[in-house]
Amino acid sequence: MNNVMTARSLATLFNAQGIADQRHDEDGEDWAVLKTGNDCQPYIVERYAGQLAAVSLSTSQAASALRFANTARPRG
Repeated sequence: MNNVMTARSLATLFNAQGIADQRHDEDGEDWAVLKTGNDCQPYIVERYAGQLAAVSLSTSQAASALRFANTARPRG
């Protein structure tokens, strides 16, 4: 499967997080939901590599969760 999910079903954060969780369950890798700034496709899912645009993370690794928490920008 591709590292980037760009299906129309990612139009909402809820759907994108579901895809990230599913991918994590399938391969055990860290998957992030990224905000794109594009109104037609506001979110995409990629393997997590510290992206600053990440708005959520699906992981079972404490180190990845801590890295996400330390690099995440405040929303709002």
